[in-house]
Amino acid sequence: MTNLKTMTLIALVTWSLGGCSTFHVTSDYNPEIDFSQYGTYFWLPAPDPTDKTNGAQNDGLLNQRIERAVDAVLSKKGMRRVEERADASLLVTEHINAKQKLRVNTTNYGYGYGRWGYWGGPGYTDTTVHQYQQGTLILDLIDAKNKELVWRGSAQSQLRDMKTPQEREKRVRAAVEAILAKYPPSSKK
Repeated sequence: MTNLKTMTLIALVTWSLGGCSTFHVTSDYNPEIDFSQYGTYFWLPAPDPTDKTNGAQNDGLLNQRIERAVDAVLSKKGMRRVEERADASLLVTEHINAKQKLRVNTTNYGYGYGRWGYWGGPGYTDTTVHQYQQGTLILDLIDAKNKELVWRGSAQSQLRDMKTPQEREKRVRAAVEAILAKYPPSSKK
């Protein structure tokens, strides 16, 4: 019986840790664009951390972490960051948002069929409500010449309390890697 309890505990811990690192990732792009033309990029100025319009969650340290992560991923893809906007083929910007969400779970207990046939008992319903914050990170890549959005990627996940800057850095890096995994898109003109 102890082995069964141990295996159940390991399964629950693994499931909850796996849930901590999952992101819902989407991307969209202009299929008419030949992405091989883009080799350099320039970061547009980060949003003002004091501007809280439209639910934006701007944080100077978070912006820095996102920039470092994007720089690392794009560098691995052969792109180079430039310090002058005029030298860039792409402009990069980010949007950060957090919203309160509710998760409602309802479980019905009562009559049904069991291992040895029909069983029953007093039926009841158990409903739990869980409030959490869902965070969204959006990365936009804009053609520097015509100022048109050519690629957008986003990641959504339940926000977790991370105690150290290293944990926060790791979480941001994982989100950025997930977002940019399919950049550049394989189709072209």
